[in-house]
Amino acid sequence: LMSNGFGVVRAVNSGDAISIWETTRVNGPPPVRDIYLTNVQAPKLGYNNGEDAPFAWQSREFLRELCIGKKVKFTVEHKTANGREYGNVETDTGVNLAIAISEAGWAEIRSPPDGKEARTEEHKTMLENQTRAKEQQIGIYQEDTAAGATPKAQKLSTMKLFDQYKDKTVEGIVEYIRDANSMNVLLKDSFQKITLRLAGISAPRVPSKARQENGEQPEPFAVEARFFVERHLLHRTVNISITAPGEANRSNEFYGSIELAGHTLASQLIRNGFAKLVEWSAPPKEVEELKKNQQEAMAKKMRLWKFVTAEETEKATKREWTGKIREIRDGSSLVIQNILTEENKFVILSNVKVPRMGRNPEPFAYEARELLRKKTLGKKVTVVLDYERNDREYCTVFLDKNSLAMFLVEEGLANVTSYDDNEKSSVYQQLTIAENRARSNSKNLWNKSSAPPVYRVTDTTLRADDTERKESKQKAKQFIGALQRAGRVAAIVEHVFNGSRLKVSIPGESCVICFGLEAIRTPSNRDDKEPLGKEVFDFVYDKLYQRDVELIIDSIDQAGNFFGSLFFNSKNFGITLLEMGYAQLNKSSVDYTNYAHEYKEAQESAKSKGIRIWANYKEPTESDKQPAAEAQVRLFKVKVSEVVDGNWFYLQMTDDAPTLNKIMSELNAEDHPLIPNLEVKRNSLYCAKMPDNMWYRVKVEKFEKEKACVVCVDFGNGITVNKKDLRPLSPKLASAPIQAKECKLAYLHVPSVGEDYGSEAAEFFYNMSWDKDLFASVEYKEGDKSFVGLGDGVELFNALMVDAGYGIVPKNVRVTEPRKQKMVAGLREKENAAKAARVGRWEYGDFRDHESDI
Repeated sequence: LMSNGFGVVRAVNSGDAISIWETTRVNGPPPVRDIYLTNVQAPKLGYNNGEDAPFAWQSREFLRELCIGKKVKFTVEHKTANGREYGNVETDTGVNLAIAISEAGWAEIRSPPDGKEARTEEHKTMLENQTRAKEQQIGIYQEDTAAGATPKAQKLSTMKLFDQYKDKTVEGIVEYIRDANSMNVLLKDSFQKITLRLAGISAPRVPSKARQENGEQPEPFAVEARFFVERHLLHRTVNISITAPGEANRSNEFYGSIELAGHTLASQLIRNGFAKLVEWSAPPKEVEELKKNQQEAMAKKMRLWKFVTAEETEKATKREWTGKIREIRDGSSLVIQNILTEENKFVILSNVKVPRMGRNPEPFAYEARELLRKKTLGKKVTVVLDYERNDREYCTVFLDKNSLAMFLVEEGLANVTSYDDNEKSSVYQQLTIAENRARSNSKNLWNKSSAPPVYRVTDTTLRADDTERKESKQKAKQFIGALQRAGRVAAIVEHVFNGSRLKVSIPGESCVICFGLEAIRTPSNRDDKEPLGKEVFDFVYDKLYQRDVELIIDSIDQAGNFFGSLFFNSKNFGITLLEMGYAQLNKSSVDYTNYAHEYKEAQESAKSKGIRIWANYKEPTESDKQPAAEAQVRLFKVKVSEVVDGNWFYLQMTDDAPTLNKIMSELNAEDHPLIPNLEVKRNSLYCAKMPDNMWYRVKVEKFEKEKACVVCVDFGNGITVNKKDLRPLSPKLASAPIQAKECKLAYLHVPSVGEDYGSEAAEFFYNMSWDKDLFASVEYKEGDKSFVGLGDGVELFNALMVDAGYGIVPKNVRVTEPRKQKMVAGLREKENAAKAARVGRWEYGDFRDHESDI
């Protein structure tokens, strides 16, 4: 049975088949009917990259230009078993499509069965037209069959195509519409097939057919938005402007605009509530118009804006603030200080993935960090919040008008990523262009012809456990000779522990070291009793962190820490700290330095001004100086309570024994109930029960997961306990004086346990000092550590350690007081005798040629 209908030509699928939107009274997009023209056989187009038959393209183009978008009347004459409909189609101006095709010769007309006449007048006319076309050699009957070949596009990269069409208007045919802002287009002048995404908008998406079969539904208004675009553009010839390439890993994808009725398609979609503005991809000249269109659609609450609240609209507005870059964590993670609030904020650069730093940096991670560090550290920047994800802020950061992410992408040190159309940087398109160029030029990450660089560095600062401490100390000693010979070495400050102690990397030697400013002491930033501590730390952090500095390495201690002078902007930074009153000199070691005179002048300058450390300082009078001189030679009655190694021990004052007994008695008389969720802090006092079932006051040195390494402050012995086994001290016991004093033998270097002769030295010291009544004189101090002369009233243990060949007098020891000069001279005599006798460390001769620190 024949059926009739009216509609509009939606698409032209080939030279003999069209799709029609059937005119109905239903709401929403009308139904689509595919009609094959009766008795017409056009050359077949190749699908799925197949070859087109000769003249297939020209045949389809003739029919497309003839009827696309026109109102038609159709009659279905036959329907096959698989649902294909054959019929006759006529435009509202009276043009019969099949007759027009036969007249132009763009298809074969099926002949009636042998011995039969044409069934209809239309069929008869078509056969007559075919005969004339053959005679005239037109359409598919041309003699030159080469003219029937479909033009082929030149194979070009995405960036070459972009450079070819950038800032130009070109004609194209919209071949397929995936959703309202994504379509496949054929460029007529070059036959290049591209995917075009409309610049400046985000439209609701229609899932693929496979996903819809699995139950996924189109987003609200997605089908209506796609119909709006299909109705105006599908299979139409349009003017296209390409504005940017798409994602770098998507071949032949571009952003651009399409003209429609005197406006761009993007503006029409926004005006009708089918799309929202996306500023990052919008052409600059169109942004204001698109904003105006969106405001109109929002005011009318059209479609997508029907259920959007003012609060959601305000939330979508991008926030902007000004800051100063304080830290480069890696190529994409920064710490920026807000200039107005002075708050430090952790910021991640939007839409870029950068190789990660860490204990084992990924290839090019170091180069990415260094690029940003050298260009941006300490500089004023503008931060634009693009989006938030997993409670983290992703931002575009501008130095002047240049995006930091752009620096990385241009150098091939980052690749561009995207997760959502609305979660993009305001310079996203420029990033995609830069990435495409970096890929084309095989820069860094995109260079597949050579192996990536490997960042190798020897880290001498690892101290997580005893094994790491020992290994780090040995590694550090391997570098001391080269660093001392090098004079000034370039370095980068990687971490600030406190005002005078830093972690620095030395690229020239491929090592990372702990470095301390020689002879300089700054207030601790971890002790509330030193109010200047945080101010000093902030000053040093602001000036030095991640900055390029120069070092002069003078010495190394037993733990593998290096000491010397640091220069920032060509000035000795120790002098800067002293001049500003942020530091004071260590009197016992300043005379050993190369800048003793300059250091003392700087300290005297700060003293005279009475600033910071010296704010409440008063010059001692003659009467004050005399007791001080007497105190230097005062002898204390002591007992050794703990031996760590041959030159690290703890002393208890014999006269304070009643105080110690009272502390222990009161401590063990108190109840110590479990305190749930007790906050345990480093360097704080608590009490803990030891293996002897007694409670002791302890100080937390460090943490190892759920355990705490503690020192019994009244005896000096160390132990590891569970954090949950620690208990708070009562205020009275917390304020009681600490009974064990940490000490070392003055003017000596003694090997620690783990070094050659270290165990023998520790055993020798233990045997001569343990459980004996002794006398100690404090010769000098460094922090909380006392350097003492220790003896039993007959022999000086310092001298005995030297005499046994375990103690060495460092070469740079200098003293000015006659008593101390006499003591050091006596120790040197003992050292020469031990060396001659080949005892202890001198067993195989003078070993100091290989250990320059002593």
